[in-house]
Amino acid sequence: MRTKAQVISDFTSGDLKFQSITTDEVQVRVYENTAVETGLSTMVGQDKGKAVPRDTRFTRVWVKQQGRWRLVANHYSSRIAQH
Repeated sequence: MRTKAQVISDFTSGDLKFQSITTDEVQVRVYENTAVETGLSTMVGQDKGKAVPRDTRFTRVWVKQQGRWRLVANHYSSRIAQH
């Protein structure tokens, strides 16, 4: 598990760069002022010059506050290649 500070450092250091991020199979379920979004994400980029393709499954939780949707939780898990 990575801390918030580590994740922020990944992006602000300039070492981690993404050329593309695509999402597929996105589903959103809304429960009054809460929404749960799930899907697949494919990221293509470089970390310190090394190629880092990442295929992940994600879950995001959104809450509607003062008329605006705000992201309150975000989770990514690496997908295991199927052979």
